[in-house]
Amino acid sequence: MNLPKDFENYFLSRWKEEDVATLLQGLDAEPSVSIRLNTRRLPADSLPAGADGRVPWCPEGIYLRQRPSFTADPLFHAGAYYVQEASSMFLAHVVRSLFSPTSEGMDTSEIAPLSCALDLCAAPGGKSTLLRSLLPDDCLLVSNEPNRARCQVLAENLAKWGHPNVLVTQAYPKQLSAAPPFLSTLPTGGCPLNINHSLPNREGEGWVSLILADVPCSGEGMMRREEEAVRQWSPAFVADCAAHQRSIVADIWPALVPGGILIYSTCTFNPEEDEDNVEWIASHLGADLLSIPIDPAWHIRGDLRRSSPFKFPATISSPALSAAKASSSPSSASTATPPLHPRPLQPQSPTAHRRVIAASRRKSAAPPPFHPAPLLPPSPSSPPISSTPPMPRTWSSPSTMPCATSSAKPSSCRPTRHAASCRPASAASASDS
Repeated sequence: MNLPKDFENYFLSRWKEEDVATLLQGLDAEPSVSIRLNTRRLPADSLPAGADGRVPWCPEGIYLRQRPSFTADPLFHAGAYYVQEASSMFLAHVVRSLFSPTSEGMDTSEIAPLSCALDLCAAPGGKSTLLRSLLPDDCLLVSNEPNRARCQVLAENLAKWGHPNVLVTQAYPKQLSAAPPFLSTLPTGGCPLNINHSLPNREGEGWVSLILADVPCSGEGMMRREEEAVRQWSPAFVADCAAHQRSIVADIWPALVPGGILIYSTCTFNPEEDEDNVEWIASHLGADLLSIPIDPAWHIRGDLRRSSPFKFPATISSPALSAAKASSSPSSASTATPPLHPRPLQPQSPTAHRRVIAASRRKSAAPPPFHPAPLLPPSPSSPPISSTPPMPRTWSSPSTMPCATSSAKPSSCRPTRHAASCRPASAASASDS
């Protein structure tokens, strides 16, 4: 791979020489191919032809020996599985560790119960479909994408996934910092679930208990797949991305309830967008970093910086993940969260990208009260694979607010005020980080 001329020197100034050599070797290697099963469509123990073992941190994930023609497979178009990088599936382990009462070594007593989750920069939908598979049925998932063209791809992928309790929105983080108007005007038809979301309705408590901010980044983890990620990289671009990421997190922070969780993730390696930003979230926004248990057999590395004055929790592998939680008031003590029933993991030698994940609770006051409308009673069974899946409800920000209107395919993930996502939109795309 012909890397940018400053790339190696940039990392040598921040990492040890042996770690940089490992990174360069990994970037020259062939990327693995993996899929994640939709257990509403297929049995959890299904193994496709060409399977090469399960992803150890996500039992629904399966490695494949080679990349088939996914777009020629009817099961792909029916939402029976999603093509996704194994490293992106690490979100499954994070959510299960934080919200399953059976998590070993985890104190989940001060974490707010799951009532509403927000995927902030969601297109094309890989992590939204993963979240929707893990969340309790009565937890509303708001899947947001500011770019109009990519938002359409997101809605299509969530429709194929087939879970009804999803709302697709097109808005900027700042517009979602207070309780959006759609929560009190949800349609009463079209959703076969009877849900009383029990969302916070007291002033200053936020409106969402789990936020996933898979923020736009410099895309170093995508360099093996996308030439544009190589062409656009520069130290200045990294600095721009890091500043944009902080702006996104700061804008959405007031939406988080006390005791709520913010999961911050990137698909890049450099510390400016990863560990440095996690430190900023903790020091400037009042987040408490949470530890996530890591199996040593996964070979997920920790903080690789030459100098690291900040103390991450002992069990966090901060370059791959870091989690944080904001203090909750005594009046907002959490109740028991429904178990997510994690399945036993099967060992598999991983070749995961390095990712940062940070979970946090806020301390600042924010939005006005609201009263969401209840939805309809549950269906007796999941729809068969041949049935037409329900279309997710959609909402766009008011025309008086700034809103992405371009229908052109974005050419890069350079952070601007008109995109909060860094991957090109394509309805036929069969890959997602």
